Amino acid sequence: MRVTSVPQVNTCKYLGIYLSNKLGWEEQIINSTKKASKALHFSMRILKKSNRRSNELAYKTLVRPIMEYGAVGWDPYRRNQIDSIEKVQRRAAKYVKVGKRHGEEIVKDLGWEFLESRRRKTRLTALFKAQTGHKAWTDINARLVTPSYLGREEQRLRVFENKVLRKILGAKRDEVTGEWRKLHNAELHALFSSPDIIRNIKSRHLRLAGHVARMGESKNAYRVLIGRPERGRPLGRPRCRWEDNIKMDMREVGYDDRDWINLAQDRDRWRTYVRAAMNLRVP
Repeated sequence: MRVTSVPQVNTCKYLGIYLSNKLGWEEQIINSTKKASKALHFSMRILKKSNRRSNELAYKTLVRPIMEYGAVGWDPYRRNQIDSIEKVQRRAAKYVKVGKRHGEEIVKDLGWEFLESRRRKTRLTALFKAQTGHKAWTDINARLVTPSYLGREEQRLRVFENKVLRKILGAKRDEVTGEWRKLHNAELHALFSSPDIIRNIKSRHLRLAGHVARMGESKNAYRVLIGRPERGRPLGRPRCRWEDNIKMDMREVGYDDRDWINLAQDRDRWRTYVRAAMNLRVP
């Protein structure tokens, strides 16, 4: 057996946030400010002759989100780290409103909120939602209790449907910052009252399976459903069949018995499971 040694590092990047063995955020702040400064200088070069409104919009959409990404988890408490982040915003304020005054005064004149205050509000908002059982946190808790996993194809369908819904429903003004942002998945599902595409597919799978199971042996579709190939399968894990998908859908609605064909003979009971699949909550 080959033994592979895992190298020891002082910092590690996980989900875009740098974690340190000293439990500090120096590396995260350095990388965030460096990346935000590059984005700011890029905007300054591209929008050199633009008006004040365009420059301000470029900062709020391209630069500031970089410095606030994941700030709920890494909000610094040291004054030098806080000042290094605020320095980028002061530089952006001088770029938006040209003047010889101090950058902090220009930030106040523009009506911008200090990044330290924005991080504090975001952190308190997240704590309040977790404490009071906000819908987003309730959805997370439900997923942890009763997980339901999507396949690769189902995930692609869900992503496409969410993309279309965001185009239709548009953006939403954030209650805390007052800025326009994209709708989250939970908000999309709340506004879109109809069952999503995954529920429709699962429900139609079961409806078609019940129809084929009640055809009888005289129909070719039924013989294909219950038939078994004579030649053996190739080596390796067998591929998932259509019947296997039906069994998985039945287990999700609470039916664990394998003999689903006999259950399909009762139209009323089978219709109950079809409706349950339509109302099934898939995260």
